[in-house]
Amino acid sequence: MRALSPPIATVQNLYNLTERKYENVLNYCTFEDIGFIPWFPLATGNLVRRGSPLERLSQRLGAQPSQIAIAWLLRKSPVMLPIPGTS
Repeated sequence: MRALSPPIATVQNLYNLTERKYENVLNYCTFEDIGFIPWFPLATGNLVRRGSPLERLSQRLGAQPSQIAIAWLLRKSPVMLPIPGTS
């Protein structure tokens, strides 16, 4: 008798504006309606530090760099579940 595999609910991979190595995994998750949890969604703070490319954009948009980075992720796919760190 063949054992049944439980369905996959979510996948977690390194993914953010500057690290998109797992784009193909995100595309698969989007197609299959599987949650995708990007770890280091703010690139360990590199995306939001002073002088980052997002700093200029954030000033123009009236938002924080972290808000832009998270909004980009959320807009990227309806299955995206970013969990930014607290440090």
